[in-house]
Amino acid sequence: MEKEKGKIDKEEKEKINEVKEKIDKEKMEEEKEEEALTSNESPISREVPGQEEKDKAETPKKTEPEEEEIDIDLNAPETEKAALAIQGKFRRFQKRKQDPSS
Repeated sequence: MEKEKGKIDKEEKEKINEVKEKIDKEKMEEEKEEEALTSNESPISREVPGQEEKDKAETPKKTEPEEEEIDIDLNAPETEKAALAIQGKFRRFQKRKQDPSS
């Protein structure tokens, strides 16, 4: 029974880490967008000409979007702890975004 519990905890921790990484990635993207908006030069002028065409050529179009089925027990205490941690980080991020001096 103990091994099974450890496995569940490890899976939950992996899911929590994935969510945290996604939030960090989104935060970095928002910061880049914010920098682009505050800079004098437009983000389009910084792009390499023809780069978009190369990217399109390298990635084949998918006919169906891939959807990953994620089954998370919303009543689990680990899920609640993860949600609270994520919400706290998001609130701190929003506060820093509104008041960059702190």
